[in-house]
Amino acid sequence: MAARDLPQDGSVLRRLAAEGVSPWLDGIGRSALDAGEFDHLVEVAGVRGLLCGVESVREDLLRTGPRLPERLPGSAEALVEELLAADARRAGGALLRLLGPDGMVAVPVAPWHRSAAAQVAAARALAHRVGRPNVLVGLRATPEGLAAAVRCLGEGLGVYCGPVFGVTAYEAVLEAWLTGLDRAHRAGLDLGRIAFAAERRLPAPVAEAEAAARLLHACADLRYDDPRWPALVAAGARPHRLLWSGFDPATAAVAVPGLVGWGTGVVLSAEALGPVAREAVLRGETLGGAGGHLRRELARARGGPARAREARAAGRHERQAAARWSRARALAGVRIGSTATRPHAPLPPAAAAPAAPVPVAPDPAPATTAPYPVAAVAAALYRAPWPPPSPRRR
Repeated sequence: MAARDLPQDGSVLRRLAAEGVSPWLDGIGRSALDAGEFDHLVEVAGVRGLLCGVESVREDLLRTGPRLPERLPGSAEALVEELLAADARRAGGALLRLLGPDGMVAVPVAPWHRSAAAQVAAARALAHRVGRPNVLVGLRATPEGLAAAVRCLGEGLGVYCGPVFGVTAYEAVLEAWLTGLDRAHRAGLDLGRIAFAAERRLPAPVAEAEAAARLLHACADLRYDDPRWPALVAAGARPHRLLWSGFDPATAAVAVPGLVGWGTGVVLSAEALGPVAREAVLRGETLGGAGGHLRRELARARGGPARAREARAAGRHERQAAARWSRARALAGVRIGSTATRPHAPLPPAAAAPAAPVPVAPDPAPATTAPYPVAAVAAALYRAPWPPPSPRRR
């Protein structure tokens, strides 16, 4: 996909932004970043954010020449993380220059950081490497990831959490968000500078995607009734952004118009961005409020069968993500001259996290009145450790 292939006025994507829907790009290669392609997409097409991914790192590793750091790190894991941070630093600078604080770049914490403490340390180091105030550290919606999200938010770091595959997981993510903001507020941090986004991976059929989106949009509306929210708003907290992802490029232009709601966003691949910008026909806001029928659907979505479907979808995604990161790590091991890469090897001392740039809030006593306890809800969904076991071959 090239920016020159898009309408020069970027009308559809800019109208989406006017409707409160933030268009994000799902990954872009280093060559496109260096050539100014991403800058043009922000200026012309109205792109408002970038979700960095490990696939762009694989592209860098498959190339030769000056795109790699001059001095390669001592481990494959450190090289993957360094390349990922370099992409985020380049894109984050472009978004800041063109959009100010409204442009966000999300960069994931690598899955070989397993425990909550390891993910928090890795998130601090990642934010320091990127060095942009508009960076969001990406954490998975697992029990450890949600615990890390609470601590990162409490320290003033922006967080991108997900993907989630249903109501129960999303409610756990929202509880982590409010708990982290409350911790940051009690630590005296500026809540207006702490951004948060949650990603919902939608099913492929357009009708199912719209139904799932309406359900989660209603869930988000109801969550703002939390008694903690008024005090957080008074302290400068911003609403979180719910991002839709998982679009098939062949049907994205049809699906996106049915997912218009204030405070949301669409994460589009390079292949889907062009068809949406050229062919989508918007029809105003399509995600309604939390009516009585949606409340009944939310109650059903918290039941056992719906939870089981969420867990299966999350497990499939975890296996796919594990494979992508493993391929990138293997390529990195080849590039630094390793004969083999040890899984889950610790980072070398040179890549260790520096001191956090913001004060760390003390861990409060665990809340007992929260309607959706983070650990309990997440543990009910994700019981298997990372990485999930591969299916047996028959």
